[in-house]
Amino acid sequence: MYVMVDLKRKKLGVRQLVTAIEQTVVDTLAHFSIEAYPRADAPGVYVDRKKNLFAGSAYPQRLFVARFGAEY
Repeated sequence: MYVMVDLKRKKLGVRQLVTAIEQTVVDTLAHFSIEAYPRADAPGVYVDRKKNLFAGSAYPQRLFVARFGAEY
């Protein structure tokens, strides 16, 4: 999945974007009766204490690129 968002135009910070994506994943998994949760101390989405969504970012030159991955 690739998410492209103009953070300046949306007036979002990186942490806010990651939090929104985490919550979207938690809500989607709940729809399928899978209990998941984010952790404030370790970004990602966890199921049964195992990280299932991870997020990272890089700042090559002037372009912001965020990377996300999921497994189940």
